[in-house]
Order: sequence, then structure tokens, then C-alpha cells
Amino acid sequence: GGVGGGSGRAAAVTHETSFPDPAPATGAAWAGGGAAVLASASRYALWRPSSGEVLTLIAFPADSPAVWPLAVPVRLPGATAATAAAGGAAPPTSPAPSRPAVLLLVDQAGVVVGPDGTPTGPGLTFCPSSGPPSALAAAGGRYVVAAGGAGLEVHDLVTGARVGSLPFPGGARPAPGQRLLAASAC
Repeated sequence: GGVGGGSGRAAAVTHETSFPDPAPATGAAWAGGGAAVLASASRYALWRPSSGEVLTLIAFPADSPAVWPLAVPVRLPGATAATAAAGGAAPPTSPAPSRPAVLLLVDQAGVVVGPDGTPTGPGLTFCPSSGPPSALAAAGGRYVVAAGGAGLEVHDLVTGARVGSLPFPGGARPAPGQRLLAASAC
């Protein structure tokens, strides 16, 4: 592997834009379809590098308590003809390509948006006793892991359901700014 995603080529800047926002961008996540989501203390915005368009998805009130927006790229399972014909209930007949999306977090609520900035499924609600998640990581094409004050939670991105949790042992807590990595064997 080499610089530039293992292609052996050096990375190059292909598009550049200014982020018209009173607060600096604190994060970005590729949404696919030629778009990225930018996060700042005042909003989430969808950026299309090819046109330079910046569209506000969620704006935060100026007098709100400190908001630390998190955006994490996810890959949702694709729909197949069999699942679409059966209203999504039938098992897939063949693997479908995944769809890029981004999970946006505001306090303890999350919403997954696609490349056009519209929600792609149900919202997620993280455990109130843990406080807002301090880190998020995608696991496989269907799950997201959130680290909060009390432990880890696993949520299904397709149904929005919390499918599991794991408390931190003996008062352990993640360090501020600590990264969370997750993987799925499924």
C-alpha cells in the first residue's frame, strides 16, 4: 500500500472550498454520490465539491449549550429486487452493493442521511444515562457502536433499535478525544 488509499499514487487535492460558517469545520464524512457532510459547532452541512454548493442540513441555536457534532460515514446494506418486491421482508437472494451514508449526532439522537442529505431510515436514540456519545464507529454495513459515559452501545442502522450494550468496568471512562474503532465479523 502507498499514500492515497493504497493505490501507490500520491494523494492530491481535487477540490477546495471555503466553509461559510462563523464556526470552523470540526469534522467531515464522505456521504457518497459526490457529497460530503461537514460538521461545525453551529451546523451540519452537505457539501458538493463539484459545484461548491453548501446546504445546511441541521442548524444549532447560537445560545445552545456546547454542541460537539459527530458525523461518521456508514455503509448501509443495499436493497435487492427480492427484498423490494416483498416490502423489505424477504431475505436477499444475492448480496447487494452497499449504499454510502453518514450518521449525524445531535445530543443523544442520531439520524442517517444519504448523499442528497435526506434521512435514509429511522432515527437512533442513545441511552440517556450515558449522556451524549463521545465517539461513534461503524461496524460492518449495518451497525454503529457508540461510546458514552457509562459504556458502549450497539445500534442497528436499518431498524434504529439498540441491539446491545456493554458497561465500562469499574469506573473506567474513555479519554476525551479518544477514537473508537469497530469491526463486524458478520
